Amino acid sequence: MQRSNLAFDIATLPPNLSELLQRCLPVELAGLLQTPADLNSSAHDAIQSHLAAVRDALIASLPLWLVPPLLAGIHTPAEYRRGTLLFADVSGFTALSERLTRFGHAGVEQLIHALNDCFAALVGAVRDHGGDLLAFGGDAVLACFSGADHAATAAAAALAMQVRMASISRRVIGGHTHMLSVKIGLASGPLLLSGVGLPGRRLALALGSVIDHCDEVAANTAPGAIGLHESTAGLLAGRAEFALGTAGIAGLQGLSVTPELMPAPAFPPAAGVELLQQIGALAPYLPADVFATLAAAPGARPGEGEQRDVVSLFIHLAGLHALADQPDALPATLVAAVVTQVVGAAMAAIERYGGALAHCDSYNGGLKLLAFFGAPVARQHDAQRAVEAALQLRADLQALQVELSEHLARSLPNQELPSLQVRMGVNYGPVVAGLIGSTARREYTVIGSATNIAARLMGAADLAAAEILVGPSVCRQLGAVLRGEERLLGLKGLPAPLNARSLTAIDVAPLPAEIAAGPLFGRERELAQLSAAAAAIERGDPRLVFLQGEAGVGKTRLARELAERLANRVDCLFTRRRGWCRAPSRSFSRCCGRSPIILSRSPAI
Repeated sequence: MQRSNLAFDIATLPPNLSELLQRCLPVELAGLLQTPADLNSSAHDAIQSHLAAVRDALIASLPLWLVPPLLAGIHTPAEYRRGTLLFADVSGFTALSERLTRFGHAGVEQLIHALNDCFAALVGAVRDHGGDLLAFGGDAVLACFSGADHAATAAAAALAMQVRMASISRRVIGGHTHMLSVKIGLASGPLLLSGVGLPGRRLALALGSVIDHCDEVAANTAPGAIGLHESTAGLLAGRAEFALGTAGIAGLQGLSVTPELMPAPAFPPAAGVELLQQIGALAPYLPADVFATLAAAPGARPGEGEQRDVVSLFIHLAGLHALADQPDALPATLVAAVVTQVVGAAMAAIERYGGALAHCDSYNGGLKLLAFFGAPVARQHDAQRAVEAALQLRADLQALQVELSEHLARSLPNQELPSLQVRMGVNYGPVVAGLIGSTARREYTVIGSATNIAARLMGAADLAAAEILVGPSVCRQLGAVLRGEERLLGLKGLPAPLNARSLTAIDVAPLPAEIAAGPLFGRERELAQLSAAAAAIERGDPRLVFLQGEAGVGKTRLARELAERLANRVDCLFTRRRGWCRAPSRSFSRCCGRSPIILSRSPAI
């Protein structure tokens, strides 16, 4: 057998890289690592190619500004930039999504394709003009342009967006014509870019009141138009054509200059230990379940969504933008350290209860965080988990507020400092979960009316009271265990008022214990398939079996039934890690004298 010239010695990898390698590889490649001495060149090339694809998929999931410092070993970068922000909001998509989701899987496919056609146009215009797409926000994007002539470059990108959107704006679905358009806002000023969070889990975020200005301009601009904040209009004076738009906002009509474009950075290929280290630096910026999905299929393209029942938790953290508006007085590292405390508390509470904090963007003087429970992996009692996480986070942030205020007062005695405030909205229902964006820049998210209602509930909550508003679908699931006043709310986009609850506490009963196993019914076909695998094992042919299904469908019960039937005949090795069966360091059959059947329990696919 031809031996390969390995770029790294698998047997001597440090524990952290060895564990990361296992997380990155699909089962067919992971199985090759059990006997590394027998790896031939084609197997090694397949592993290297897969790892390179994982790295590239991670890079496409992050803003460009973040990647160079991460690859250089700076895990929580923080820097101020002066530039022009572009906020582009797709108009008409909410109505389209509500119509299409009624048509099941076919409607979901059309919905995702429609949104990603728009995003491909927007992302392409940003990249072609040297911009950096900082964040997706439902059916909107936020991009940053820096450099010597950032205002003109952002304006040129905005004009290109409108031209590209014109060619894809008309959608004919089910005999009805839907028109999609984009309204764009531009604003210029200082911006803090930072990576924040916990040691093993981080978020990229942007802070600064310039983001609020940009959002406000877009909100007051007509679909198909480009609005300019006075900060950007001043930089373009004499070089652009303006018209007075709605709310007295200047509307961009054209440019009389052609700005010099900045090329997108290129990231050289890596191999071996360096490649694993780069993946290890990038991976913490995705939730663990999302990273597992990406690592299993790094070549997946935006456009493949699935319907799932998900609990969406929106969190508004107000008062943070003001910290980033004083670059001369407040060092970037200090502001990042404060925000890390706040966002880290949110991460800890959400992930403690099995949620995924997957998205962060700007909202009304601070940050808006989106966590979901039920995607990409469903768990039992997701509604209860989300409510408990919200209550825990509120308590943690109220305690943290006192600590941070005292710390900042000591560090900056002569500065007027903002106070931290929080409010939340929780709702449950069917959504579309999957990748949005383009191959160059993408994000895993959930989209649907249930998520929109959670965002509306957050916006209706009382910020001063740190209110948590819970939607009726969650109230129906949890019933009398929720404590708090009922409220009848008129929310934007809803035809009728909605019954919500202002959450004060939850009377939590212990999660149901496992019921003693009784007779198993209705699984004859699955047991027959497993029995056939067992028969092959007894002939000396090892087997790997995946049990896939939603939470609560009976995977554990089926696995136990199999183990009982195979007692004293075949050894069963159970794993829970999706996409990877953690094998012992030596051959299992050499340890126990028999060939194993390996059962991998994937919570959801």
